[in-house]
Amino acid sequence: MDNKGNNNITPKNVVTANNVGYFLEQADNLNTAKVFLDSVITKFPGRAVAWLNLGDVNRKLGNVNKAVHNYSTYIELMNQKTGKIKFQNVLKLLSKKITKQHLFSFKPAINDQITMA
Repeated sequence: MDNKGNNNITPKNVVTANNVGYFLEQADNLNTAKVFLDSVITKFPGRAVAWLNLGDVNRKLGNVNKAVHNYSTYIELMNQKTGKIKFQNVLKLLSKKITKQHLFSFKPAINDQITMA
């Protein structure tokens, strides 16, 4: 599958495609994982967990700015589904994924979407 192959992703197989991307990322097969996850979000940009998984891939590839963008998109989409999310939950999630320096630069981008409680 390449990025042009995203038309192979349908509502019936989007979960499987995302899961394949996730498992490839977990196995450190990052470039192939990126292809799967890019295809998922190209066809289904509202699939929040795919953005989270793509952020993990980009972080492992050393593309921290892309990872922060992916994580920000994940948070935006989750907010649309669940309302405001707590900043502590964001910190807990992201502190395992990016450095403190990037974490503090990330907070302003999501400031309007989170609560401090």
